[in-house]
Amino acid sequence: MNKSLSESNIMADLGAKSHSPSSFVSVRNKRKRDSEDLREELSAFKEQMKNLVAMVATQSEEIRKITSTLTDIQLSNQNIETSIALLTSQNEEYNKKIEKLEVQSQDRKYISVLGDKIEEMQKGMRKTSFEIKNLPRNNKETKEVLVGLARHGYLPVEKYWK
Repeated sequence: MNKSLSESNIMADLGAKSHSPSSFVSVRNKRKRDSEDLREELSAFKEQMKNLVAMVATQSEEIRKITSTLTDIQLSNQNIETSIALLTSQNEEYNKKIEKLEVQSQDRKYISVLGDKIEEMQKGMRKTSFEIKNLPRNNKETKEVLVGLARHGYLPVEKYWK
């Protein structure tokens, strides 16, 4: 009676296991091999590279669009600058013309004032002069001849002549 603490009847155990319900059976996954890890990493890397290439392609298209827009903006800015330069030169010319017109206006006002003064002086001189009408023309007419005619016509010339 040599009994050990554990007696195993392998055959009995095998028969009992074959009758065990399947719900108690667990499936173990196999350990992944290194080559499978490398394949997954390679496929992930490929996917990342595809994404990067697609992103670079879209960015290059955007850059192309931005470049053309920038060129258009630069051309527009140049046109605006030339227009501003033209308008500035025209403004300077107009300012010069306005200054000339202002000077001419002041000259005209001064001429008008001088004309008025001349008229006043002429009116004053007419008050002190007299006119002899209906006399025949004489080419050798002098002041003395006219004074003699006035005396002959019985006009008191001495009063006007001094």
